Amino acid sequence: MIMQKNRNNIYEEAKKVFIDTNSPKDYVKFESNIRYLQHLHEFYNSDQKISIIIGKPGIGKSMLLKRFVYENPHPKLLLYDKPFFKKYELEKQLAKDLLGQNSKNFIEDIEKNLKDFEYTVILDEVQLYDDYMLEFVRIASDTKKVKFILSLHEIENESALTKEHFTSRIFSYITIKNPSLPELFVYFQKKLLSSNLYELSESLKKKDFQFIYQYTQGNLRDTNKFLYTLFDILSYFNENKPSTLKSLKIPKKFLEMSAIHLGYINA
Repeated sequence: MIMQKNRNNIYEEAKKVFIDTNSPKDYVKFESNIRYLQHLHEFYNSDQKISIIIGKPGIGKSMLLKRFVYENPHPKLLLYDKPFFKKYELEKQLAKDLLGQNSKNFIEDIEKNLKDFEYTVILDEVQLYDDYMLEFVRIASDTKKVKFILSLHEIENESALTKEHFTSRIFSYITIKNPSLPELFVYFQKKLLSSNLYELSESLKKKDFQFIYQYTQGNLRDTNKFLYTLFDILSYFNENKPSTLKSLKIPKKFLEMSAIHLGYINA
């Protein structure tokens, strides 16, 4: 038998569920991001040099990478989730992590000391890397001692990533798209169920989510913000005007209040 939580704090608990998190344990799987993970696993187990992940900010690229590493705990799978701004910074960190020491000639040293495809390096926020740094990545990948997963927002037309000598080394482009409406609804339900908030997982129906989706377009960061705001408002009314909440079914007016608060609707 499922024990129901105290009604007095259920909205406050639900609000906390939608605070943005960096923990891969909190990753919610749905159809499209399962497919993205499969692509990463295929690359990881291949003898290819470079894979590129492209997607808009807030769409879940960084969490995807963290989940991938979480599912493949290996000391030679390295994730750098903060960008490097100078080539020497990147080279110094790679020398430390791949060779265990500083290196005056990194490329030469990894060719001498590493096995083929011994390391897989994941670089996030690569849209901030200049062409000089990208060229260093290309040369390092050509040694076949290390391969790279590069994550970025978009590829500029003049970027080194568009040049033939770079594109010929790319195994795959994974374009991360906004979750569909059904996927976003699954996300909502799984987040609440994972925190044992069973009652609230049925508080919105798919048609209610159409209202949210028209504003967030499935962007996970924006959707989390919307749902956090919604449950924050519900928590306030539950504490101060409980008569307005006759059941756990969420009235549309609270969705509208959330949209107004976030600036989607002009009051």
